[in-house]
Amino acid sequence: MIISILSAAMNGLSLFIQKQSINNMAMELTRCIQINGEVNHTFNELYENMTKNKVEKPVVKIETEYIPNTKKVQLGKSIKITITKEAKFLGVPVTIQGRGVGVSEVYHKT
Repeated sequence: MIISILSAAMNGLSLFIQKQSINNMAMELTRCIQINGEVNHTFNELYENMTKNKVEKPVVKIETEYIPNTKKVQLGKSIKITITKEAKFLGVPVTIQGRGVGVSEVYHKT
């Protein structure tokens, strides 16, 4: 009985740590787009560095309004990143999501 309670507690702690990790990743990736004003090689390199030791890479969804025909985000436009990852809690599959929200800080001449 005590072992199963300890196992559930450890499993819950692991899930909490994964959730914190996903939230931090979402905020760092959002900040990268805010500072650069675009989704570029810097963003891709950051994502690769953050996930290089992961067996299963989380899915990243970016919601923003790009300048037409580019991956650039104009000054003041909102950026929303959602990262999704599958995990297990007591053997049951669960979906963990992290979100990052920000605003582009770069002005692009059009």
